Amino acid sequence: MEERDDRKYESSYNDITVHELMLRDDSRTLAYKKFIEENPHFFKRKVVMDVGAGTGILSLFAASAGAKKVYAVEASNISKLCKKIIEKNKVDGIVQVIHGRVEEVSIPEKVDVIISEWMGFYLLHESMLQSVIVARDRFLKQDGQIFPSIANLYACPTSLKSHHDEVNKFWKNFYGYNFKSTTTSNKEPKILTINPKDLISDPHLITAIDLMYADVNDFNIISTSLKFAFTKHDIMRGIALWFDVIFGNEDDDNEPITKKISQASNTLLESSGTSLQVFSPGSNIMKPVTLSTSPLHPATHWKQTVIPFFESYFVRPGSWFKCEMILTQDELHKRRYNITVEVEDSGGDKEEDEISDVSDDIRAELEELVKNKMEEN
Repeated sequence: MEERDDRKYESSYNDITVHELMLRDDSRTLAYKKFIEENPHFFKRKVVMDVGAGTGILSLFAASAGAKKVYAVEASNISKLCKKIIEKNKVDGIVQVIHGRVEEVSIPEKVDVIISEWMGFYLLHESMLQSVIVARDRFLKQDGQIFPSIANLYACPTSLKSHHDEVNKFWKNFYGYNFKSTTTSNKEPKILTINPKDLISDPHLITAIDLMYADVNDFNIISTSLKFAFTKHDIMRGIALWFDVIFGNEDDDNEPITKKISQASNTLLESSGTSLQVFSPGSNIMKPVTLSTSPLHPATHWKQTVIPFFESYFVRPGSWFKCEMILTQDELHKRRYNITVEVEDSGGDKEEDEISDVSDDIRAELEELVKNKMEEN
C-alpha cells in the first residue's frame, strides 16, 4: 500500500502545471536563488544532490554557483523535461539527471550538499521529508550540508473573518436563493490565504525540525500543548498553520539550532524570518535566508492551512485558549496526516449561537455589544 501511495504521489508530478505553479512562486524560488548566490562557497567545486529536482531550477542555481557535479534526482516522468532544460542551458556536463526514487538510485560518490524543495501544505502534507532524510543517510558526507537546514511549523488562532464574510456573501444570494446553510456543513481543513488582521493571538511553535539530525520515525506522531493568549476582541473560528524554513547550519558552539529555536520559540512568534547569525566551523560566514509562509509575509503557493472549529468562541484581550494539537501520520497514506485539536481549557466565552446565522447588520451590532460588555468586565 505504501509503495502504491508513493507511486501515485510521484505520478502527480508528471503534470507540468504543478511545476509551473511552484516556479511562479517568487517567494519560494527566490529564497533558494538568494541563498545559493550569497553563499557560493558551499557549492563551488562541490558535489551536490538535488532531491526531487522537478524541472531542475535548483540544479541550475547550483551549477551557476560553481558546483563540480550535480545529481538531479527526480522520480516522476518530468525528469525527461528536466534533462532537456539542463541540455538547453548547456550545463549537462555538470548536471546529471537521474530518473528514479532517491531511496533506490545509486551514484558513484558521496555528496557535499543536498538541496531540496520538499515541503508540503502545513509543511508535512504530501512532503518529501522522509526522502530527504534517506538521501542524507545514503549519500551525504559526514561534514556535508543540507539546505534548507531547519523547518518550523506554527499554529495561531484565527477569526477567519475575511473568509467568513466572503463565503457568507457568496451563498446568501446564490442565483437569487439563500444557500447559507452550506457554510456550516463543511468543517474539513482548508487551504486559504489568511488576512493578517484575522490573527487573534501570537503564533506558537508546534515543532522544529533539524534536517541534519532528524530521524524518519520522529514524525509518526507530533503532539504539543499550546496556550494562546488573545490580543483583541473577536471570534475564534479555527486555527491556522504555516511554516518557515531556514537555510542555515550549526553555529560556532556546535549546538543544534533546533535546540536554540525551541528554547527561543516565543521570540519567533511572528515567524518573521529573523536572520540568525550562523557559522559553519572552518569556513566562511554563512548568510542565512528564511522562506516563510506566514500570513505576515508575501503569499506563497502553500498559503496557510486552517483547521475550522465546530464551535466558535468570543474572545477578548487577556482571555486564553489551551489545546493539545496532534498530527498523526496516516497508516495507509504515509505522506498525509490526521490533525486533531483537543480543547483542554478556555478562558474565552463560548458562543451560544453561530453569528454566521444572522444578518450582517445584526452580526455587527451583536459583535459590538459583546465587545462593550467584555470591556465593562
